[in-house]
Amino acid sequence: MIKNKTVIVDLSPCKHVGMIQPIIKKAFDFPDGYGHNWDAFVDFLFWEYPVTKVVVTGAGTLPPIFKRDLDIFRKILEDRKKYCQKRGTVFDYEFN
Repeated sequence: MIKNKTVIVDLSPCKHVGMIQPIIKKAFDFPDGYGHNWDAFVDFLFWEYPVTKVVVTGAGTLPPIFKRDLDIFRKILEDRKKYCQKRGTVFDYEFN
């Protein structure tokens, strides 16, 4: 389990939207049972893999078709940040 660590999610290799979840799975070292969807990501990020920081790189290089998924990704990370702030724990993220 990743704990008290920065996770870097490099999206620059994405050629199609279906590649985002496998990249996330690899970056977080999620188990084979990871569901490859945003609900599964929320579950793992909030309850299974409490990291302190997520850095997303390569997002700015992706074509417009990725906008919806990038917006969802950013919102989940922002929700996690607010959740942690309310509880006095540390979490932050960067989108580059």
